[in-house]
Amino acid sequence: RGSYWRAFYLARALAERGHYATVLFTHSESRWRFHVQLLGRLALVGAPDLLAGGLRSGWDPYAAFARSAWLQAMRVDVIHAFECRPSVIVPALLTRQRTDVPLVIDWCDWFGAGGSVEERPSRLQRLLLRPVETLFEERFRTAADATTVINDVLARKAIALGWIRLRSRASTMAVIPPIGLLIVGLRRGKGLDYRLIRRL
Repeated sequence: RGSYWRAFYLARALAERGHYATVLFTHSESRWRFHVQLLGRLALVGAPDLLAGGLRSGWDPYAAFARSAWLQAMRVDVIHAFECRPSVIVPALLTRQRTDVPLVIDWCDWFGAGGSVEERPSRLQRLLLRPVETLFEERFRTAADATTVINDVLARKAIALGWIRLRSRASTMAVIPPIGLLIVGLRRGKGLDYRLIRRL
């Protein structure tokens, strides 16, 4: 739920400033239908997932397909993907390919090698999940036009993957204080310019 609240508070802040924002998240129960709640300029869209309980954490191929199909009809100006599990990264990459808008990827949990996968009780689970979690956590981040992180530990990991910290103060500016959104780096060429970043 941490990623949901990060996305929600950022989207709400944007909506309060006159932008339209949509938060697409995994609905707590729905298996087949999307559930939409409108709060002024903010749309909260609960997406279906065929898995149950704690398994509804981004791994369902149907969820990735359903979100991708739902996004086909959307007009977007920027995509901000929170984490890189399949139900998030697949629709994000397909939507960017279709629209050619900037893709920003957020990193607020360390799931892969050295992270929460090491807390799994079963050695077999750790052996099986470590490479999969690490692949999805790290493989797609440098394909983004920008990345955001929750703390300096993940900022260092992002930089190690190929992100170069900007000299500008904007590169480490906390955008929303209670969330701790840090801009690690921006790639130019897709309409993103770090000089345009302002405190919300």
